[in-house]
Amino acid sequence: MKAVRARSDERIDEVARVAPPFALGVAFGVGQFVENFEVLAAAPNGVTHLRDMILELAVQGRLVPQAQGEQSASDLISKASKAMSAGRQRRTVEGLPPEPHAVPSGWVWCQPQDLGVIAPRNQAPDEAEVGFVPMPVVPTDYRQSVRPAVRRWGEIKTGYTHIADGDIAVAKITPCFQNKKSCVMRGLRGRIGGGTTELLVLRLVPSVADPNYLLLFFKSPGFISGGVERMTGTAGQQRVPVDYFAAVPLPLPPLAEQKRIVAKVDELMRLLDDLEAKQTREAGTQTRLRSAALSALMSAVVPKQVAAAGQRVAENFVVLFCKADSVGALRGAVLSSALRGVLCPNATNMDALREVRGRKPQLRELSEDERPYSVPSKWTWLWLADLLGSLTDGDHLPPPKAASGTPFLTIGNVSSGTLDFSQTRFVSSDYIAKLDPRRLPAKGDILYTVVGATYGRPVKVDDDRPFCVQRHIAILRPDGSCDRDYLYLFLRSPLAYAQATSAITGTAQPTVPLRPLRRFKVPVPPIEEQRRIVAKVQHLMGLCDELEEKLRRAEGTAGKLVEAVVTEIVAV
Repeated sequence: MKAVRARSDERIDEVARVAPPFALGVAFGVGQFVENFEVLAAAPNGVTHLRDMILELAVQGRLVPQAQGEQSASDLISKASKAMSAGRQRRTVEGLPPEPHAVPSGWVWCQPQDLGVIAPRNQAPDEAEVGFVPMPVVPTDYRQSVRPAVRRWGEIKTGYTHIADGDIAVAKITPCFQNKKSCVMRGLRGRIGGGTTELLVLRLVPSVADPNYLLLFFKSPGFISGGVERMTGTAGQQRVPVDYFAAVPLPLPPLAEQKRIVAKVDELMRLLDDLEAKQTREAGTQTRLRSAALSALMSAVVPKQVAAAGQRVAENFVVLFCKADSVGALRGAVLSSALRGVLCPNATNMDALREVRGRKPQLRELSEDERPYSVPSKWTWLWLADLLGSLTDGDHLPPPKAASGTPFLTIGNVSSGTLDFSQTRFVSSDYIAKLDPRRLPAKGDILYTVVGATYGRPVKVDDDRPFCVQRHIAILRPDGSCDRDYLYLFLRSPLAYAQATSAITGTAQPTVPLRPLRRFKVPVPPIEEQRRIVAKVQHLMGLCDELEEKLRRAEGTAGKLVEAVVTEIVAV
């Protein structure tokens, strides 16, 4: 644990090393920022934050230096104004400052409608082949190209959005808008076409702006957040108003600088691509190493093998388990080792089969061919049903709903690993009176989810209050021939989950039928050894919980520091 804590603190300190200049208000140049790309990108969601920051810096004029003697952007606005009709409709948006922040010399504040036509129209013969762009082919990455289909103009000239090569199109509907679905149209058959009605389109006056620079602006966090605030419509069908798209304040640099900005963004995005690919490779390598080390530990049988595999895990612990989401594999290894008899000293004075047969004389032990793997000599293999008094599920008839009465738990009330009575339906006493008593859970039972994506999750019933469950939950009632906590440990293990997975029927709604559930193969040690195993596993699981919490806090701190860095550097 000390080694893990040191590794977590080291990761926090590395990110924190970059943060103080921002917190102190010290200027942090783009060059220094780029030097720390790899550190910042390694934090949770670091790459996403950095991509957003690059876009915001680009449209603030802080990504590339300004050049002397370049034509002012105001000349571009004049050129565009002369090229467009004087009586065109101008759109307005209340509550938007015309100049949200200062811009570099040579830049001007304008609006997209100052640079071209909003919602342009096309003219073409009905039989002409043109491009067609449905929403699924509109990319989220500005470097990706749209891949239009081909249609006849007469088929799409009405009821669709008109587009042409060079137009800038922005998705207006949620969640496509938030996902930054937008692009510069290129490669349309006949250089024109139609697209989904959920697009906002700007057709630029030639040579007044680089469409790729405008696309950077339309993908920037400031534009997106402003559009989200002004969305209208019902939930799931909210849209950005065309007035916002047309009249949002737009910082416009000289044309040559626009091109330099686009080139710099391309360069930095490629750098982030490389860092992201490196992270993916490293994560894959780490996963393979962790899997190999834990597989060796879980398959070890003799003490020498156990010691060697355990030493390998211990020596590489901080590398194998440096992220919170890796601790689940460690829990699985603990459970698998427990069920192989390598966590605790084996019993020498009792025999598991003889103990259980004391209650069930006709019990049949699994044959050698039926056993998944070898277990210590005093252990045995039995079917799950042989260790239970009953195994059934909730009633299969639709229960009548009541405003109050007995809680009726569904999978959603048990899939977290505990019984959740905070939000339940209720059934009347008449319904309860008709139920078979075996279908009513009681204290000491184990519930087990058998339907849906969360199948294979056990929950102990330690509550005295009466309740009933839906048929998607199995009710296991131990008969005392095996320690209940040991059975619960088995049902949580990879061994039980693998058997549940192999028994599944159905695809849309995976289901573990009760018949194969009864035939789960359980490795059974003597009862006293079961209790020692349970105590040992509970201790180790507590350490896993502590490890996961420390790593999660470390990741949370690193993520917040990166977010603070990004927020500070783009603040103006």
